[in-house]
Amino acid sequence: MKKEDNSETGLQEHICELALRQFELETQNKELILEKETAAKALAQQNDALSKLNRFSLELSQLSSEENPEILITKRIKEFTGGMMASFAEYNEELHTMTVKHIETEPGILEKAINFLGIDVSKMSNPVTDEMYHEMTTETIGMRKSLNEATFGSISHPAGAALQVLFKVDRFMVVAYLSEGRLFGASIIAMYKDQPDPPGDILMDFVSMASLSLRRNRADEIIKLKNEELIRVNAEKDKFFSIIAHDLRSPFNAFLGFTELMVAELDSLSITEIQKIALSMRNSATNLFQLLENLLEWSRFQRGLTGFNPKSILLLPGITDSIQSVFESAVKKEIDIKVDIPNDLVVFADENMLGSIVRNLAFNAVKFTLKGGKINISARAVLPDFAEISVKDSGIGMSEDIQETLFSIKEHSTRSGTDGEPSTGLGLIICKEFVEEHGGKIWGNSQNGKGSEFKFTLPLFIGQINQPVNN
Repeated sequence: MKKEDNSETGLQEHICELALRQFELETQNKELILEKETAAKALAQQNDALSKLNRFSLELSQLSSEENPEILITKRIKEFTGGMMASFAEYNEELHTMTVKHIETEPGILEKAINFLGIDVSKMSNPVTDEMYHEMTTETIGMRKSLNEATFGSISHPAGAALQVLFKVDRFMVVAYLSEGRLFGASIIAMYKDQPDPPGDILMDFVSMASLSLRRNRADEIIKLKNEELIRVNAEKDKFFSIIAHDLRSPFNAFLGFTELMVAELDSLSITEIQKIALSMRNSATNLFQLLENLLEWSRFQRGLTGFNPKSILLLPGITDSIQSVFESAVKKEIDIKVDIPNDLVVFADENMLGSIVRNLAFNAVKFTLKGGKINISARAVLPDFAEISVKDSGIGMSEDIQETLFSIKEHSTRSGTDGEPSTGLGLIICKEFVEEHGGKIWGNSQNGKGSEFKFTLPLFIGQINQPVNN
């Protein structure tokens, strides 16, 4: 009987061992199945990521030099990460700022965020501190728990936390686009709680491709600017040669013609005829001198040799002194010049540039005004901090076609003055460049047969009332 009990106990123990072994095998089998499913999901995610990466690579290669990759990068990184929202901000190396260029999200979400925050996040621009720059250039891909951290404090913590709750966002991925140590921009991707992070190695490849594309686009922009500058320089060179070849020749020919006439026929000329020839020679010499002066000023400015030294200038004596030579030309054509400028109007300007601007405008007014005409030079303060100077004449005016090309270096004016005075258009170009150097603007209004008015602005001198100024 005892022997039978032992046998039964041993059988039960064996059954228990078998049951335990079965449980272990079933558990291991479940774990293997789960591991297989996890591996299959990871493989599928990997394959999906690779497929998206290949498509992204192809799309980048098909972008033309005129197309900006920012929108494409923002769309694809949102798809690639599975995020709820993705943004792209461009880094400006000169200003050290980050400016949002594009936000990709579901319809209506961006509008809700803007209304909630009270600011247009799609146009935000913020300075980049040394600490922020160091963090972005040392950690290409980083995770942040809050929007406040992800935006480096640009969005307050309470507002960012409320947005996370509103849109059920769990975390934020911050991606910096770097190439050869240069930062080109950054993306912030809002991730849902149950959304897994994309494969890290493939994400790095994505970021590298995007960075190279941004770098190429930046290089294309620089090349485009350089080409435009080259076109401008060539136009200036052509203009320069055109003036030398054509406009200098005319006054020189007239001058030489008068001298040849005097040499050949001096004995037979009366005093009145000699005076008339001498006056014509003087006019040619005056026109030639003005043209050479403009050429020299323009050439020096283009080569960066013109100094810019603004100071306080009392405008009335400053302008009156500048146009003394213009008065002489006006007297010959019986043109009345009236100067109407407040005695206390003070500008902050470069004295030589101011003189050149006013002289050129006044000479032009005399040049295109008939005998007995009138010219009015006036000025007034324009709020908040500029003076507006006007040179108005009763001359022959201009057509709309001429007005459209007034300040263009590409166009060559061959219109002569009312007494046959030569005109190159170079004076107005000098005026524009000198006015813009002061941060001002210049423009003209005219009608055929009804005269012209040119206006330009210069900064007012803002100082103590009793502070001495330069006359």
